[in-house]
Amino acid sequence: MLAAYHDTEWGVPVYDDRLLFEMLTLEGAQAGLSWDTVLRKRQGYKRAFLEFDVAGVAAMTDAALEALRDNPEIIRNRLKIYSTRSNALGVLVIQREFGSFSDYLWRFVDGRPIVNNFANHEDVPASTPLSDDRPRESDGWYCSPCEPSHRHCAAKIGYNIAGNHKSYDGPKWTYSGL
Repeated sequence: MLAAYHDTEWGVPVYDDRLLFEMLTLEGAQAGLSWDTVLRKRQGYKRAFLEFDVAGVAAMTDAALEALRDNPEIIRNRLKIYSTRSNALGVLVIQREFGSFSDYLWRFVDGRPIVNNFANHEDVPASTPLSDDRPRESDGWYCSPCEPSHRHCAAKIGYNIAGNHKSYDGPKWTYSGL
């Protein structure tokens, strides 16, 4: 599952608000856990959070969120569940102000992925000046530790690792050594 995700989704530029919200939600759920754990619960998250319909999730009641704490299909941490609604509310604010969540996110990189090249995984920074210095708009709802991961996942910032069969080359990913 993890290899298929890496080869078909991770690092592919995303401009769809619903998918960007899904990635934000899953990245937040992943904090402290393995990405494989989150991917195995992805379909449960889609069901629990209304197929990641931003307005629908923003309108979820406390009772609906509390009920999710008994749902074995998702990570049942209360803060992670409630943060999904908080993030949906933040996305709605951004959509009103900037037209779309996508437009808002991509403006930080002038609409094009930033691609870095590193010799090995140890050289990849946990955060960057771009993630650390980003203005705290929308009441600071967007957490800095999740931001670099979200940017990498949605291909706004990518990195090529020497020896990895997947690398970014202009507007698309290329594969070698498969």
